[in-house]
Parts: sequence; structure tokens; C-alpha cells
Amino acid sequence: MVITSYNIAMKSVIKHIGLLALAVFALASCNRFDPEELIVNYFNMPRCMKPVQVKTEVENNTVTLRLKVFNDAEKYLLEIYNSVIYEDWEPTEEEKEEYLVETIEIPVDEIPYTFTTIEDVTLYYRVSAVNERAGREQSYWTVGKFKTSVNPETTCLTLEPEVNAYFELIKFFWQPVENEEYVLEIYNEAIPSSGEPDAETLYKSLTLQNEDIPYSEMFPVKESGKYYYRVKAVDKLGVRKDSKWTKGSFEVKETFAWPTDETAFDYGVAAGVTKTADITDYTPFGVSGSGKQFSEDKTVDRITWRSKGYWYNGPYMMYNRVKTWEDHTKDATWAATDGSTLKVATDSGLYFKINKPGTFSMDVRLAFNKTYSEHGFTAYLVVPMNGINMVTRIYYSVPTEAEIGYPTKYNINFEVTKDMLFGMEGPATIYIWHALVGATAYQFNYYAPSWTPSL
Repeated sequence: MVITSYNIAMKSVIKHIGLLALAVFALASCNRFDPEELIVNYFNMPRCMKPVQVKTEVENNTVTLRLKVFNDAEKYLLEIYNSVIYEDWEPTEEEKEEYLVETIEIPVDEIPYTFTTIEDVTLYYRVSAVNERAGREQSYWTVGKFKTSVNPETTCLTLEPEVNAYFELIKFFWQPVENEEYVLEIYNEAIPSSGEPDAETLYKSLTLQNEDIPYSEMFPVKESGKYYYRVKAVDKLGVRKDSKWTKGSFEVKETFAWPTDETAFDYGVAAGVTKTADITDYTPFGVSGSGKQFSEDKTVDRITWRSKGYWYNGPYMMYNRVKTWEDHTKDATWAATDGSTLKVATDSGLYFKINKPGTFSMDVRLAFNKTYSEHGFTAYLVVPMNGINMVTRIYYSVPTEAEIGYPTKYNINFEVTKDMLFGMEGPATIYIWHALVGATAYQFNYYAPSWTPSL
């Protein structure tokens, strides 16, 4: 039989494979093992093993890189880019100049490796094993990506504004943060995705404080309909960096038509003109003298006075029964927009309708037994909007002891603003009443109320 060099070579390979199998068996019988590491050790491969089991853990803008470490690597090369990359892509010098964020060399014994990078952005990375001392070629690249967020200790959080359009009234809202202020810019044309917008297209720029949020403003109707905005948070203490701009748009295509209900108290009243209710004619109450009680709601000059009141010489209504808060509110209820229940007194005070925003004013004279413990006046605004009644308390006040007693008058005064009513489907109603707890005797005199429309 002729023994050729081929036969000898094959026998050598079989021998080595057998030794390798024996080594694998021996390791398996005693310890857990990694076949890839065994192959690397035995064959002394010319190229480093490609990184596997690579993952990133991100907290704010701090990233921890984890991967399986093979002992054929001396270190790992990490490159981070701000653009999508692929395993078979090799960037040119120009591409690196444009997209490469940073390069990091990581010794094997520093894996897992933690580093800090750009905030609030998606970044792409590739990692490769290197062993120059052993003369091995650099491994193939493993690629991946991660998304960072803002570190609130160093940078203001990026805002998440809610912007609602009610015809030409625009409402801006975001969650305010202590010691922050906000820069809001409105533009007539679209804001570019990168770079600064054209200054000539700026419609308005303003700085808002926490107490300004939510912020409302009227905008003119545009033929195109669209406005564009951007907003950012600024640290008033100057410690943290500004947040990134948040961009968006809203549309203004038509104006809102205010209701013109003839039964509303402000019907036909011009803006800035004060109308005072005429309550000198007490005929509708069915009484013919002072101090006469009426037992049901009565309406005079579009103001409805609640039952159980007394007519007193024409200039005011009088309520002088002892009543607790629970007695006042045990009957009529409304379901509020937040799911809670609001109650209104059914036998004291007054209510009236309005078509437009304005200011309410009324004098009240009070006399109490000094044993009172709580008293005051409340006003609720009921606005028909989006098919439901939006209920909001717009006034609450407790007079001081100095404001109680004859001949002292206490003034109730509050404003109903445009944004409270904007978009309503009919006239709103204002309910005003008083409450008392703990007094043994009291008297409220309600004088003729006044209303001054602002539109």
C-alpha cells in the first residue's frame, strides 16, 4: 500500500480532531465550557472573534455597554454615530467627519463599560474586537443603536405641550416645573427640521412663567390656516442647560360666533357698558310691601332670585333664616367634568345667563350673631360645551369681621374671562349663593347686581 502525503495529512487532521473531541469531552465532564473559546485557543485563529451578546442599558444619557468577552481580544473599539450604519459599511473620512460622534477604546477588563454621551437623541454604534499584540486581525463589526433621554440634573426636560384650537383661541399647556420659564415662538411658515427658522417669518415671541400656564391667545384667521410654533424650557437659576425645542403647528380657519340669547342679562349691552339690574318693580313677586317672602324662584330684569327670599323696600333681596351648608346643598347637583359632584344652593342667592365674557359686581350687607364659625359667598359658572355642561367655581370669598354688620357693605366682584366661555354652544349661566355654618342668627341683603361685558 502506497502512503501518500495526502494520507499523512488526513491522519494528522483526524488525530487533531480526536484530541479536540477528547478535550471537549473532558471539559464537559467537569466544567461548563464555551466551544468557541476552545476553538480560538486551540487553533489560534488569525482574526479576533466578532463581538456577540452585545446590548446597551441606558439611563438618561448614561450608557452601559455589555458583551461576551473572548480571550482572543486585547481590547474593544467602540464607534458612535448620529446616523444609521450597517455591518458591511466602512465610512470614508468625509463620512466620519460628518457622522462620527466619538471613538472609545475599551480594555477587556473594563467590560461592562459605562460612558456618558449626547442627551435626548437616537445614536448608532459599532463595536469590534482588537488584539494587536497577538498579531490578530480586527474582528468584524457588530452594530446596534440606543436612545438617550435628558438628565434632569444637568438639562431641563424637553416639553410635551398640548395645544388646542377653539376657533381663533389657542390654548397652550404643558407641565410646569419649579424654577423654570418658557420661550414660546410662533411662526407664519414651517420651521425647518434642522437649523434656525427664518427670522422674517416670526409672528410672535414671548417668555412665559409658571403662573402663565396654561396660556391662551387669540390669533387672526389665516388663508392657509396654519401657524407653526416651537417652545423650550429655560432654568431660571442658570444651573441647567435649556431643553431642546419642541415643534408643532395649529390651524385658525374661522372665527367663533358668540351666542345672542335674548333671555341673557347682557343681551344688547355694548362692551364696557355697565348694566345694573332693575329690581325696583316687585310686582312679579306677588307681594305689595317690604319684608314679604316669596316661596319660589322669581325673575326680574333677567335675574332669577332663589326661593325663600324676602323683598325689602325694593332695593335688595333679604335672606334671614338660619341654614347650614348641608341644608343649602342637599337638593340640586351637577356632575363636574372631573367626575366629582358639585352642588348649588336651591333657596338662596341668584342666577343669570350671559352671552359674552365680562365682570360681575354686587354689594351685600351682612349681620351675624358673633357665634358664627364659617360663612361666605360662592359663584359657579356653567358653560354648555361639547354636548355637556362644563362646571367651574369662579369665585369664593369669606368676609372679615370688620366687613360684617350695619351699615357695612361687602362687595362681590369677579371676572369671567374669554377663555372660560370660548366655543360655548349657547349662553352660560352664573349661580351665586351664600353659606353659613354655626351661627344662631344672620341676615344677608343682596343689592342689585351689575354686569359689564368685555366684548
